[in-house]
Amino acid sequence: MQEEERPQNTYDFFFLGGTNNSYGFETNLGIVYEIKFKPSPYLFPSESEYSANAFEFAIEVFLNPNPTSPPFDKKSSKTIAYIFEDFYQRNIETVTIYLCDSSDGRQMVRHRKFNIWFDEFNQEEYLKLDRILKDIHGNIFPTSLIMKHSNPFKEQIIHEFEAITDGYGTDK
Repeated sequence: MQEEERPQNTYDFFFLGGTNNSYGFETNLGIVYEIKFKPSPYLFPSESEYSANAFEFAIEVFLNPNPTSPPFDKKSSKTIAYIFEDFYQRNIETVTIYLCDSSDGRQMVRHRKFNIWFDEFNQEEYLKLDRILKDIHGNIFPTSLIMKHSNPFKEQIIHEFEAITDGYGTDK
């Protein structure tokens, strides 16, 4: 991204594209992040007009040369926010689902970090609905649905998201 196009206090980032609509950037500490918007039409009924615009949002550490977990970095947060905005500018009907990684048991830490990032970034253009999913074994999975308030399918998407998350982990 050209310096004059990039907002202040963000890292340079680039669009990798590919099947996951990936972006990448490197921090001052040499940590490389990959931000993904994985197409996920299966999240909503296939006959819906909005399923083709559904994506799973992922923030992944691609490379960490440091022996510890990446610290909170305000510049990284602003970069992710700008990447998010860049992706949403492509289509007003975009809907993303963020499911916190639970592989190491730190999903609630990730959820709090994500909420801090979102609250700082949100310019009231976006709607975020949070749910804590619990499976039959008692494992919890924080998840968020994000879309623009101007999404023409907002009400249907909210209804579907609530129906899906309300039934998660039950034997139906």
